Amino acid sequence: MPTDNNADGHHLLVLQHGLWGNIGHVRFIAEQFKQRLGGRILVYRARANESGFTYDGVDICGHRVVQEIYSVIKVIETGGSIEEMKGQKLNKHKGKKNIQPDDFEARSTTKKVIQFSYLGYSLGGLIGRFAMGMLDLDGFFDQVEQGGRGEQLQLVDDYIGGKPILLVISESSCVFIHALARFKRRVLYCNIRNDLAVPFWTASFSDADPFRKLDSMEM
Repeated sequence: MPTDNNADGHHLLVLQHGLWGNIGHVRFIAEQFKQRLGGRILVYRARANESGFTYDGVDICGHRVVQEIYSVIKVIETGGSIEEMKGQKLNKHKGKKNIQPDDFEARSTTKKVIQFSYLGYSLGGLIGRFAMGMLDLDGFFDQVEQGGRGEQLQLVDDYIGGKPILLVISESSCVFIHALARFKRRVLYCNIRNDLAVPFWTASFSDADPFRKLDSMEM
């Protein structure tokens, strides 16, 4: 979310892992941000969708991330420390309580979250796109179905009006694209090697089609 730097405010970065992932998968990224930017940014590794919970679908996981973001911001803005949220769990299971600001020791000084960034890899990027749309509907940027959904990655689900969810969140007229426009920088990356689940040729965007002359390629 583009905002001028303010000494009285925080910049919050939320990191989201991918399919069947956990917060350990984004530890290196978090450490790099902390080493390079120090106190200029608060880094939070989203944990509400760890492991098998990613199979609940882009929409369900997106709603969880929205809830988690609001909880994290409440902790920050009431003077708490997000480092103390380690080991806490959001309401993924029945009977588990939501994180509340009162769960953390208050600090003498508090600051508002005035800048917000989100980084997710693989399925985490799709979860983030949905979550940003929900936040936009809530007016977040102005201030600063149940069951298994594995078929969503195959574009064979019926999310709304006969359209799969990945098509819905990519349409230029929808709130999900509108939410992306709120961010000053939008970056997509893909791994050149060592990603067996989502290889380069299916994860990348390109103006050129390397497979247009497939018959002439030596494979």
